[in-house]
Amino acid sequence: MKTVVTTASRSTSSMMEWAERVSTELSLQQVVRNKRSIKKMHADESSDLLICLKERLEFYPLGKTEPFFFIRIQLRIGRRDRSRKIR
Repeated sequence: MKTVVTTASRSTSSMMEWAERVSTELSLQQVVRNKRSIKKMHADESSDLLICLKERLEFYPLGKTEPFFFIRIQLRIGRRDRSRKIR
């Protein structure tokens, strides 16, 4: 099943940057949300959604409007980015 990365419906620049990093790290396509609902995103993209929120990730399997799980990894991804710059 295909999975795409996006942001909250009302995203900030930091959420968009985070979504870009997550999509790169996980080799997933990033799509712009444009205030679309989860249901509309599923219909348009025909894929699972990994949504980057302010302090967590939410995974929405295709056809579900409630998240399957939450992941609080923002700080870990940030630490990985900083450790790469130090090397």
